[in-house]
Amino acid sequence: MAVVQSNVLVDIIHCLDSTRDVLSLLQALPPASLDAPLAALWTLLVTPDALDAKHWPQVCVEEIDRRYTSIVLAALPLFRSIRIKSIVSLNATLLDAPIEYGTWSRPATADFAAKWGHKIESIEVMPCEEGRGMDEMRRILRRCTGLRRIDCIVDESNATFLNAAVQAVPHVQRIVFLSTCLFRSEHWRPVLSTWLASGHATHLHLDIFTCDDDVEMGHDIAATTSLTSLKLNDSPGVVQGLVDAKVPLPNITELRLQSARSDILRNFVTHRIHHPRLRVLELASNYDASCTFVLLLLPQLSALEELTFHQCKLRDVPALQKTPTPRLRLLHLASCDMDDNVLVRLLDWASRSPSLETVELALCDLPWHEPELGRFVRSLQKCIAVGASSITIHAFSLRCVKTIAEVLRNLHPTTPFVLKIDVMQSECCEPLLEALATCTGVSIEWSFLGGLAHRGFVMMHKLAESLELHIERHAQDMVLIYSPVFPRETTTSTSPPHIF
Repeated sequence: MAVVQSNVLVDIIHCLDSTRDVLSLLQALPPASLDAPLAALWTLLVTPDALDAKHWPQVCVEEIDRRYTSIVLAALPLFRSIRIKSIVSLNATLLDAPIEYGTWSRPATADFAAKWGHKIESIEVMPCEEGRGMDEMRRILRRCTGLRRIDCIVDESNATFLNAAVQAVPHVQRIVFLSTCLFRSEHWRPVLSTWLASGHATHLHLDIFTCDDDVEMGHDIAATTSLTSLKLNDSPGVVQGLVDAKVPLPNITELRLQSARSDILRNFVTHRIHHPRLRVLELASNYDASCTFVLLLLPQLSALEELTFHQCKLRDVPALQKTPTPRLRLLHLASCDMDDNVLVRLLDWASRSPSLETVELALCDLPWHEPELGRFVRSLQKCIAVGASSITIHAFSLRCVKTIAEVLRNLHPTTPFVLKIDVMQSECCEPLLEALATCTGVSIEWSFLGGLAHRGFVMMHKLAESLELHIERHAQDMVLIYSPVFPRETTTSTSPPHIF
């Protein structure tokens, strides 16, 4: 039988949104016809926990269990891009050796970059020793010809490392600067300003950053017409500099901003951004800053796809109930100071979007008394009815279990829906699983930070079986539980030819 060449299918595979779709395609082919990369990818997809599906079609070799390293390397031609989270860890993975932090000699990583540099899209680098260490870093980076993003992690104010990293890949489009402390350096602004003026810059993320002239840094950012995405976290000087510069940022479509001052957030979002272009807005504060002004601006944010509030104060805006939301895909509320009415209005607003995919609630006080309980349940159910594929609720209290169970009860979505939770108390298990038993097409993805003891899983398994629910354990910290009727991914098929 003729072998199916991976270069015939690679474009089709890259167009598929999920590993489930990829597996369905591969299972439709005769196993004996798969060439080595296709057979390797098939093996990864049918092996539980071998591949992190949410990163598809990108792969990070060093984050995958070393038992599957040879299989991942064989399947690399079929991944659209590669991410290097740690040069040190990647080198150890490729050599199947312990991680060594004392030396900067990374021959395996250098060889990997020489072969796969056209696919390496993202890399994280940390300060290294002067001389040989810096030269080795430059050599690896220059071989990454497909690099679009570089994350620079610094722990000192010396800019030699940052300068070397950026100069090695001047074509990079996205720079993330993460500092362990707020160092002030006279050298950082020239390095970043040169890159901003290069015409390549599309995304800048500064975390715990300040420099010798934050206002000029603000001018440099505002003057970068190619920049469409900006994230400023714990960088108050630069945020203030942008406000003081009084220069608009008309090309920004993604804004992620953290500030303890409400006036700064209001000024920035209200007067510096071209509202009809904004697709992503994420605001973070310290509970004291009110972001209610954003709710009043929502009618102008007609292109908004993602809205996130973190530790923000939000107050009721009755006009929100009439505000359209044509494109919203994600609503994320984390640790916000708001009452039940605000929460319900925001959920109702999100449910009017035909594009809604995800709602995430983290450390939010959920209603647990009528009539607020009923309104909240109906609001979430409306989000599911318009097509939301997942709702994530982090760290809810035991008293809210009834609320969550009511959202699930007798739920029959037209497409598969998953509730993602991470509550640790075993007392939550029975009411949630009993509600799940009344559903079709629904699953619970239950994460247990720190792992789930075997005894706890046995208890959940017995309860699930008694309710005719299907339960699966993934690694040590996740359990998937499916309603009695659920279109689960099929992972059984005739084995492909043994190629390793």
